[in-house]
Amino acid sequence: MRFEMISISRIQLDNRLFEVSFLADLTALKISVQKKGIVQPIQVRSEGDLFQIVSGFRRLECAQALGLTQVPAFILGEDLSHLECFERAVEENFFNRKFNCVEKAGTIQKLEKEFQVSKEILIQRYFPFLGVSSSEAVYQFYKNILILDPVLQEYVVRSNLPTHVVEEFFKFNIQDQKTITPFLQSIHFSVSTLKEFLIWIYEMSLRDRASISDLLSEPLNAIVRNPAMDARQKLPILRQWLKNKRYPMLSGLETRFVLLKQKLHLPLESSEFFEDNKIHMKLSFQNKEELEQWIEKMKEASLKPEFDELLKMV
Repeated sequence: MRFEMISISRIQLDNRLFEVSFLADLTALKISVQKKGIVQPIQVRSEGDLFQIVSGFRRLECAQALGLTQVPAFILGEDLSHLECFERAVEENFFNRKFNCVEKAGTIQKLEKEFQVSKEILIQRYFPFLGVSSSEAVYQFYKNILILDPVLQEYVVRSNLPTHVVEEFFKFNIQDQKTITPFLQSIHFSVSTLKEFLIWIYEMSLRDRASISDLLSEPLNAIVRNPAMDARQKLPILRQWLKNKRYPMLSGLETRFVLLKQKLHLPLESSEFFEDNKIHMKLSFQNKEELEQWIEKMKEASLKPEFDELLKMV
């Protein structure tokens, strides 16, 4: 290996064999290159009179954007195999930053497809290096990552979704994934509400034997495309719509519960889905007189037929 300043024009920029980055944020790196230049040389291998880049794709991209014509480079020995060069690229990247799930999936795919590493060696040797469990299930998880629609891959990475949520996307075909995408782009989901959304629409599509596209056409037009609401406002409305569709009987009970509560004039609440079979009431008062007023209201309410109906609901 030798060091040399090489012209960017001699680098095969379209040869991405050894690249592992996905959605790399170049902002900080570009500022660093602009101020200090490329501190850590890129690595290349000779291809006749040209060079094939092994590692440093992001540094090279920043150099091009800043109008540099030369970059510092380590030229690797010709005795290194393509697999050994790729291992160097993975090692340099992995120890400088944390790989996202798509980068890990892409690395695994390249090792298997481009460099003919067997599945057994992948799992036993390379998985521990990538910081993932050495198992068949993990292997299949990363295979499935690359089957996802590219827009969905980007969403998964930018949202830093945990594995158990990403797995929910695998239930949907590519067309269904494209149908789901506008919801992800327009609604502010938390991890839990996103998983709930995916589970509910999948279960409803099976129950009603309906396509995801047909199932979501109504909220897509009424909620997602509504310019009067922002991303956070849309979530509770969508969630209630889904809940009504997924649990129609329960939704009817909830509607009735609200009506009875209004008639009784008491601050009553129930747990979601009436899970604990109890009715809750939270009182606020500042003195004994206010407490006695609440006691009288409760006595009056207990004599009404609406109160008996309320108790039957739980």
